[in-house]
This record gives sequence, C-alpha cells and structure tokens, in this order.
Amino acid sequence: MTVGSAAADPKLKVFISYSRRDSRPLVDELVAGLDLLGFDAVIDRQDIAAAEDWEARLGMLIHAADTVIFVLSPASVRSERCAWEVRKAHDLSKRLIPIVGSAVPNEEVPEELRRLNYVFFTEGSSFARSLGQVADALRADLDWIREHTRFAEAAVRWQARDRIEALLLRDDELAAAQAWMTVRKAGAPEITDGQRALIAASTEAQTSRRNAEQQRLNELATLNDARASALADRERAVRTLQRRTVLAGLGAGVFSLGIGGLGYWGWQAERRFRSERDKAQRAQEASVEAAIAREAGRTDIEGQLVAYAASPGEFALDMVNGESNSPYTKRVLEELAHPDASLQTALTRAGRNVLTLTEFKQRPYVASDLNGDLYFHRQPAKRAGKAVVVSMMYPSVMNLQTPRADGNRWEEFLRARGFDTVHLAEPGHQQVEQALQAAAFAPPERGGNVAQKPPANTCVVFVFSGAGMRSGSDLYLIFADTLTPNDKVSAVRALEVSELSRRLRRQAASSVLILDTMFAGR
Repeated sequence: MTVGSAAADPKLKVFISYSRRDSRPLVDELVAGLDLLGFDAVIDRQDIAAAEDWEARLGMLIHAADTVIFVLSPASVRSERCAWEVRKAHDLSKRLIPIVGSAVPNEEVPEELRRLNYVFFTEGSSFARSLGQVADALRADLDWIREHTRFAEAAVRWQARDRIEALLLRDDELAAAQAWMTVRKAGAPEITDGQRALIAASTEAQTSRRNAEQQRLNELATLNDARASALADRERAVRTLQRRTVLAGLGAGVFSLGIGGLGYWGWQAERRFRSERDKAQRAQEASVEAAIAREAGRTDIEGQLVAYAASPGEFALDMVNGESNSPYTKRVLEELAHPDASLQTALTRAGRNVLTLTEFKQRPYVASDLNGDLYFHRQPAKRAGKAVVVSMMYPSVMNLQTPRADGNRWEEFLRARGFDTVHLAEPGHQQVEQALQAAAFAPPERGGNVAQKPPANTCVVFVFSGAGMRSGSDLYLIFADTLTPNDKVSAVRALEVSELSRRLRRQAASSVLILDTMFAGR
C-alpha cells in the first residue's frame, strides 16, 4: 500500500535482450541510464543452469515488460537464445526497440527487427544523445503501452484459470479496455488474440448481466404498476363516494340509509386495498428473507474467493483523511456489518466505494469460483471455520501505518462470526507457516500422495494487510524476515499468492483470501 492521497505513475518496464559475450559493458550503462530517467530496466543476469527451464524464466520477464530493447551485436544476432527472445516478444505483441551496439550485416538481423528504426550506440556516437532517443521512443504512447501490458496479463490469468467469469473485466474496467482498443495508433503493438478474446467475453458477460438486471427491473416495474393500479382504484372509489355523498346531502332524510351504505362501501374498498398492499409487501419481504436464509444455510459451499484491494502492480492507499484503517478494509467491514449482506455483495459494494473515493486510481477486484454465497452473519450451525489474519507494518521502507489496526478489526469481526482466529502481527515466514498448518481441516499432501478431500461445511479465511511484491506475473506476500539487510527480497521467506491459493483449496471446502496490499513491481 502507498501512503497519501495519490501515487506516482508506475515505472515503464523495459526488458533488455543482449549477448553477454560482447555487450555487457554497454548494457550496464544502459540500465543505469534508464533507471536515472525513471524507467524500470530489467536484464537477465543468471547463467543457464543444467536442466533449467530458461524459456519459462525469460518468458515471464518478457511477458511482464512493456517494451523489449534488443541490443544488436555480432554475438546477439547469432545467439539462439537472443533469437528466441525476439520471437517471444513478437508473439506477445510487445513493442520492440532495436539498438546497435556493434555493427552487424543487415541480413543477419532478425526479420522482426529489420523494418524498425535503429538507435546507434556504436563507437563515435554520443551515449547521452542515443540514450535520449531511446527514452523518447519509450515515452511515445506511454499510457497505451502500459495498458497493453496490463490487459495482456489479465488475459493470461483468465485463460490460465479456465476462463472463469470471475476474472472477466467489468464496468469501468471493461469500458477502459474497449476505449483502449479503439485508440491504437499505427505502428503500435498489435492487440493480441488473447486480449481480444478477454474483452469480447467480458462484453458478452456484462451484456448478459445487464439484460438480467433489466428483466428484474421490468418485473419490479410491473409490480409497481399493479400497486399504482390498486391505488387508482382506491382513489376512484373515494371520489365516487364523495360525489354520492354530496348528492345524498340534498335529501338527507330520504337517503340517509343509502349514504350510510355508500360510506361503509368506500371504507371497505380502502380497507381491502390496504390489506392487499400490505400482503404483497409482506410476501415480497418473506420471499427475499427465505432466499437469503436458504443460501446462508447451505452446507455444500465449495470453492474459493480472492479479493484484492488493488489490481496487481497498481496504486493502493494505506491511509486517507486520517482514518485509522485502510480505505479498503474500512469499507469492506462496513458493508459486512449488514446482517443480510453476503460476502460477494459486500466486497462488490466496498470496491465501488473505494473506486469513487480514489477517483478510480485504486481498482479493487474479486475473483471467485464459489458455488454459492457466504453469509458471515448467518453461518450454518455446524460449519467449522478457522481464520488467519496477518498484519505487516514493516518493512519500514514501505512506511505503512494502518495494517496493525486493520488486523485488529478483522480479528474482532471474524471471532464474532464464530471463526477460530489467530492474528499475527509482523510475523516471520515460519510463524505464518505454522498458523496455516493449524488452520487446515484436511491433512497435508505428503510423499506424492493425493491430498485427502477436505470435509464438507468447512471454511478457512486468510486476511493479509501489508506489503506485497510482484515479479513478472507472480505475486508475493512479504513478512518480517523476507527482506535481507540490504533490502533484497528472499523468495524462500516470502509467500507466493498462487501457492497460498492452491494450499487453502486443499485445506477446507471453501476458502477466502482478503489481500489488502499493493503488489509493487520488481
């Protein structure tokens, strides 16, 4: 999370493809220069180990990059690995910028690069001037390129999870994607098939949701029309009664009995109207209450819900207007305070509130494949629930202020809802590991054996408020011992979100992850 009311724009991510044989000094200078200019330059500094899946490692780096710079040199144009990197960048529709470190014959340059303009860093060229040309090229269509990367990552997540509806784009996010597609300029990276498929499926799903909502509104309008018709009948009855009363007044002695009858008839009409109106209202309320009670009482709920305070790599507030909790935690718990609110409904409403509060800078979202709704205020009598709440005020480099208070509020809420809850404040990774083991309803998978299916009607909730990190498409939660003394991240002491998700699925029939963090790029 980020302190303050606004956050700086995220750095443009640049992957540099080169050969170490003849370009290392130039690339080191290039990385330092791009960092000074505000770009996030990444190079592969690892040697290829035996049997290492280097394609997967490099593919992840290229996939996360907004732009790929290829350093042309005699060694790079002959390198099978460099050629693979160019093809991979081209297949992912990444923006390519070729720079010339050493003169090479044009026919040896990969075909994907020949048609592009080169930037020369050869002997006799001004490094500063050439670096400025690269920076100008990187800044061109900066926002569009960033969105290209973001929607590409969203498409990959959606396809990797069997295209579940929970990962589709919605509302303002979908509108932004549709607008983004229409403003592509000539020469910009192509929109990929995956991006098009994601946006098309999102549009179709949103249309279906809106059609269903319109049908519901039409039904409600019909009900209101019926009520209006009943009111009109009542008004007509009253007016008729008034007219007849006036006429009857001309001959009170003669028509006194009739007037009494008409008065009684009008009173009965109004009474019938009110009775029918109240009956319809009670029936509607009883129907809604019955539906909520049926859903809340289900003991067969399975699957998982993951709620993010902000999209990975994007801005998230730690504090606003002096509030003691983060904007996300505060508003989620406010919505969950309503006894009839399901978890999905509360998270959706809270997300909209955060969007409005941050002027659409912080975009929460929810991914779920639960086969029903969880109602924390209406837990089935025999449901077994456990919860692990982790709050990380540190590492201090993040300057976070609200996680401890967030953790305390979540602990209080979950305990009140019947969950066996533990709150870990600034824990090390081993403490979190022990808490996760204690929260399991099914034994862990050991020795390659298939894990036992968790018992029905069990639920595990994991809440994290603190610092996160993104490396390529992987997301990590950071603990007290994750950073080394020189602020390097130790991956073995961080917790990968995808692994946490898989683990919780094996531990309980239903599981919930609430991640109130910003996953900063690395």
